[in-house]
Amino acid sequence: MTVLEAADGYDTSDAIISRIVAFIFFCSGCFALPATIIIFWLTLRHKQIRNKPINWSIFNFALVDLVFGVSAAMQSASFSGMVDSLTPLQLVTAVIFEHLFTLQAQKRIDCNVAVVTQLIKKHPNEMAGGNNLWYIPQLIVETTVEVVRGFVIVFVYTLIGAVKALLPCGWLPRKSVAGDIVLITGAGSGLGRLLAQRFAALGSRLILWDINEQGNEETAELVKKLGADVHTYTVDLSSRVDIQLAAERVKKEIGDVDILINNAGVVTGKQFLECPDYLMEKTLEVNTGALFWTVKSFLGKMMEKNHGHVVTIASAAGLFGTNGLADYCASKFAAVGFSESLALEIKAARASDVHISVVCPYFINTGMFEGVSTLWPNLIPILEPEYVVDRTMETILTNNPVLVMPRFVYFVYFAKGFLPIKAQLFLGDFFGVTKSMAFFKGRASSSA
Repeated sequence: MTVLEAADGYDTSDAIISRIVAFIFFCSGCFALPATIIIFWLTLRHKQIRNKPINWSIFNFALVDLVFGVSAAMQSASFSGMVDSLTPLQLVTAVIFEHLFTLQAQKRIDCNVAVVTQLIKKHPNEMAGGNNLWYIPQLIVETTVEVVRGFVIVFVYTLIGAVKALLPCGWLPRKSVAGDIVLITGAGSGLGRLLAQRFAALGSRLILWDINEQGNEETAELVKKLGADVHTYTVDLSSRVDIQLAAERVKKEIGDVDILINNAGVVTGKQFLECPDYLMEKTLEVNTGALFWTVKSFLGKMMEKNHGHVVTIASAAGLFGTNGLADYCASKFAAVGFSESLALEIKAARASDVHISVVCPYFINTGMFEGVSTLWPNLIPILEPEYVVDRTMETILTNNPVLVMPRFVYFVYFAKGFLPIKAQLFLGDFFGVTKSMAFFKGRASSSA
């Protein structure tokens, strides 16, 4: 839609955001221009620097900001039918101001010519008619407003996400999972058992998968006491065939899964060169491969009904490399990347009520990482399973896409994006990442 077109069908939310952007432009220009004038007036009156050349290009930013603000305001008004579009005229005025007051006018002109040339190539049909003089400034203004609008949206989403990440459990509205069929892998112990108990208390129907038949049955007995409808399956999650056969049984005997929680995991805890090949293969098969086969078995029906949730219990080791966990980190990095890509596929398919969540906790005191240590227990503590389950349930019930624990790891992950490698290695030593696995013992059968 161009600024000369009617406002029919224009999204109300877009119109509101456009007005916000216009208001920001206009206000910043109104404040910047007088402030610049005052600064120059005081500079000229100062005897010590009166004879120094004045950098008139400073005016460029204030004037262009003000004129573009008026332009954006008029464009926003034109969408609501308040006035006819005056955007082209104002844009031309802005360009004139820009070239009058900039010290790099020729560079700006060359740049604008290059932009216009590209616009002509990309929009030959619009440029072929008689309105080409007006079309270029219209498109430039529309693009400018759209870019700023994008920045505003990103800022708002970032602010909302930060607030949600820091809120205590229970403050956000939760969805109901009563009657939903919930499949939990690795349900025979640790987080899987605790998650099963929480969902049982909420009235969900449970399907428990684990290679440890005894542990799985013990979990089933616990949730039956809470009145849950529960079904157990002994499944080798390192086997694609075993997973697919079990999935077919679930579909025939119980129905379509509404919430899939990929919780099962194994860890070797050995230095890379000392780790046997078969253990590394097992790590990748359980921690990564099982995600592919379980999701592929159940996601189709979720998409068809536009209802479902896929939860991946990954690890903070899927965000940062850790000494002594090369194979484990590789599998968890893959799990995080898989979840992110899957979320994008679902968004592109417009399945608005199918959700993807990935949970990335630090070491958990479940026995799986028995013997690990932390140098900063107040900042990066060994997490208690009950706390992890509380936060994970909050993530699932509020459809939160990403959970990282403890909260300090959010800041570390943010810093990783811009710190140089040597600085990251220094911080790794400082926080004890290179030594945390020094006394690792684990357990013979490690399931998250």
